[in-house]
Amino acid sequence: MIDRVPVDGCVENDSDYVTSRELLRASGYGEEPIIAMVACSDMPCAPDDVLGTNPGELYVVQNPGNMVPPEAAVEDVATLSSLWFALQVPTIRYLIVCGHTLCRCRSSAVDATRTESPDGGTFLNAVVTTHGQIATRPDVVRAGRHALRQVEALRTHMFIGQRLQRRTLRLHACVVDDQTGYLHSFNPTTGRFELA
Repeated sequence: MIDRVPVDGCVENDSDYVTSRELLRASGYGEEPIIAMVACSDMPCAPDDVLGTNPGELYVVQNPGNMVPPEAAVEDVATLSSLWFALQVPTIRYLIVCGHTLCRCRSSAVDATRTESPDGGTFLNAVVTTHGQIATRPDVVRAGRHALRQVEALRTHMFIGQRLQRRTLRLHACVVDDQTGYLHSFNPTTGRFELA
């Protein structure tokens, strides 16, 4: 066991550094999260940076293509198990699917299906099917449609439907434009993704 990490003169002034306990206390870590987010593991920015949240305020589930399987075709138990776990926290009031415009899952999925993937390629083939247009023609509208399909898939799961019926959970979709860094949020009134 290492008692102290050897830093070899890297730390010149101890007063410039904050302890992890001080940092976590200042950032609000330990507070109950209020948002759960499904995001793509290929997204070029951290999901908490997208929303500007502090540690402890956001529960993140990331997978290739921010995919959510519908209840009738459950293949990805990791995503669903993580979401179920997150929604056991009563303070989570929002469930967001966040897509992005320059998703590289298509090329990764094609390469993975050429070799042996752990699930036989089923999950990654779904990424290819859904993300084919997004990867070749990056735009907010297409990425947004995909995010909205995932929101609809969320509705098919009983544990989410129960929270929606009790009005203790709201769903949302957003897209990060990888070229500009802007966040586009779905407005159900206009049916469009608008700058947040």
